[in-house]
Amino acid sequence: MKLCYMAQSPCARKALVCAAEMGIADQLTVVEVETSPIHPSPWPTEWNPHANVPVLVCDDGLTLYDADVICSYLADLSGDRTVLPRARGARWRALGLNALAAGIADAAIAIRQEETRPMMLYWRDWVLAQSAKMVRAFDVLERDDAFFDEPLSIGQIAVATSLEWCDYRQITPDFREGRSRLAAWFAAFRARPSMRRLPPERLSGARPVLAEPA
Repeated sequence: MKLCYMAQSPCARKALVCAAEMGIADQLTVVEVETSPIHPSPWPTEWNPHANVPVLVCDDGLTLYDADVICSYLADLSGDRTVLPRARGARWRALGLNALAAGIADAAIAIRQEETRPMMLYWRDWVLAQSAKMVRAFDVLERDDAFFDEPLSIGQIAVATSLEWCDYRQITPDFREGRSRLAAWFAAFRARPSMRRLPPERLSGARPVLAEPA
């Protein structure tokens, strides 16, 4: 299987970290690309009309995109019952955290996009609104006693990869400020072997590999 991947994409990171935690990462050939809405790469555009990552090209020719769809497929393939729990209560808890994390990533990406615009087009109220979403989500996590003790799931992975992207892009508000429990949890989680596979920009500033379909 081939995983079309971009190291600085929180969605692609989530898919790869989930695969590692499911014990199936070694079955993936990770092909790194550099793509954007304005300058899409030929791959993943060939298999994903939205031209974004991640994309999974399966051995039987099936092509999947969207990180959550890919993670569900990998869970079925690996027989995983932990990252994507089967028990009703644990499953909805994990998916709820996953949705919270997606909201953090969406707001952070919106802030970054706004901050790269020419100053004359900068919409301050929009940035403040997105920042408020992030603050509320960070506070929900900091107050959530269960979050810090529960078993690993796709929800925790999604939170970690979203916070990782905020940290990498130096997005404000800073999730660490006034949230000692969340800061300590993230420091511990990012040390997991699964999180150390192809970290953003390989933590070295190197540019992603440009790749064509094989």
